[in-house]
Amino acid sequence: MTDPAFVRAFQAAQAIHALPDVQGFVPIDDAARLSPRAPWLVPAARNMREDTALDTPNPDWRDPLVALWDKVPWRETYRDTDIGDDFMDRFGCYELVGHDGLFVSHKMRGFVVYMPANLYYGWHHHPAEEQYTILAGSAEFEQVGTPPRIMRPGESVFHPSNVPHRTITHDTPLLAWVAWRPPHMDIAPVLTEGME
Repeated sequence: MTDPAFVRAFQAAQAIHALPDVQGFVPIDDAARLSPRAPWLVPAARNMREDTALDTPNPDWRDPLVALWDKVPWRETYRDTDIGDDFMDRFGCYELVGHDGLFVSHKMRGFVVYMPANLYYGWHHHPAEEQYTILAGSAEFEQVGTPPRIMRPGESVFHPSNVPHRTITHDTPLLAWVAWRPPHMDIAPVLTEGME
């Protein structure tokens, strides 16, 4: 029997992709098939669940994605890099839709990203085009060639292919939906050398 928490999370992703900015970036793959994977927890998973500062006017987006905190394989993209233990212990990301997602798709990828207050996600880049949509909290986003700006629930920011960008939370945490679109969706982010 399918866990109803998975269905609710996918329905939340569908609702997020109904936003004009997100729909215009990449449509949700409604044909993505559920393929549950063994959970893999990171320290940030429990922190996300317990973070009472994830304010949002849209709990129907936030709550189903947070509810999967102990049911998903969390990613450790930057393991074995010099990003530091503090970041690895506090940053969280899992893939809901995509080739490694709970819902398998080769048309797009959709990740849930959690950052607690006062966390610095340094300069990084990747070939895939990316769009962050803020679900709860807020964060400062900056990319090469544009000034930093604070983004809040319902707002989206686009990152072009291989353009270095960074994210900083200040007094509030961040919960975001991160969508990737073809091509180049199979290449992981890397830290951008010489930017710090």
